[in-house]
Amino acid sequence: SELGVAKSEKMLLLVGARFQTKGLDRALEAVASLPTEQRAKTKLVIVGGDKQAAYLKQAQQLQIADRIVFTGAREDLVRFYHAADLLVHPPYTENTGTILIEAMLCDLPILATGVCGFAFHVTDSHAGKVCPEPFSQAQFNTMLSEMLNANALDIFSGKGPAYCDKTDL
Repeated sequence: SELGVAKSEKMLLLVGARFQTKGLDRALEAVASLPTEQRAKTKLVIVGGDKQAAYLKQAQQLQIADRIVFTGAREDLVRFYHAADLLVHPPYTENTGTILIEAMLCDLPILATGVCGFAFHVTDSHAGKVCPEPFSQAQFNTMLSEMLNANALDIFSGKGPAYCDKTDL
C-alpha cells in the first residue's frame, strides 16, 4: 500500500492531534515489546498533525523505526479505519474518546485504556479490549500481542457496527 504496509502485515492505527496525551509513547513501547516474529509483521500507522521528532527518536531507540509510519493530519480517516487491523488507543487522559465510536462504526477492533470516557462501549459491545486503570504498560503490551495472535481479531468482527446500530450513542 502507499503507507508501506504489506498485505501480510497487521496494520495498527493510532489517531490523535496531541501525541503526548494520546499515549503514542505507550503504543511505541507496546510495538517494541512484541515477540520478534510478530513485530516483524506489524506496522503502526500514526495519523495526526503533532510534532514527531521525540517519537521518531523513541522509535529509533526501541529499534522499531521501520515499524512506524507517520501520515500527518488527514481528512480521510474512514479510509484508515477500513484499512487497519486494530485501533490502538492508549491515552493518558480522554474525556470521551469519540475515536472509539468511529472505529466501532467501521468494524475496526480496538485496544484502548480504561481512562477513555467511552471505553465502556468497547467492553459492552465486545468490539475489542480495554486495559484497566491504573494503567500497566506490561499488561497493555500483553493485550496487544494476544490480540494480534493468529485470528484473534476475528472474534471482534461485526460487534462494533451491531452495537452502534442498537445503542443511543
